[in-house]
Amino acid sequence: MIIDKAVIDVFSAALQVGSQTILDAATPESDYDVLCYTWCKWLAVKRLVKLGYFRTVVPSDVPSPYRYNQNIFVTMRGPDKVNLIITSSHKFYNLFSDANRVAQGLQLTDKEDRIALFQYILYGRHWPR
Repeated sequence: MIIDKAVIDVFSAALQVGSQTILDAATPESDYDVLCYTWCKWLAVKRLVKLGYFRTVVPSDVPSPYRYNQNIFVTMRGPDKVNLIITSSHKFYNLFSDANRVAQGLQLTDKEDRIALFQYILYGRHWPR
C-alpha cells in the first residue's frame, strides 16, 4: 500500500491496521485501513477532501452491526481503496492500536471475531453471536 505523502503529512501519527495487517485475514476485496491521529480531525477532513477523499458514514436510519461514536473518530475513503480512521483522541488511538495488535497476535482471520474484539476493547461492549 502506498499513500500519497500529502495525505500522511496531515497527521501526527498514522498506523496501518485491519485485515491487511493480519496473516490470511484479507480477501481480494479487502481495502486498506489506516488509523490516524491529528490534533483537529475536522481540519484534517477539510484538507483530505481537497486531496480526493470523502467522508464515509453509516446513516442512523440504516441498521448496522457496528456501534461507534462519531464524536471520537471520523472515517474517510480515498481513491486508492484506503480507509482513514481519523481521531484526535490519544485514548482512542491507543486502544484501537492495542486492539489491532491483539487481533494480530491471535491471528483473527474471521471478521466477526475481529469486530467482537474491537467492540470490547474500544467500548467495553460484548458482541452478540
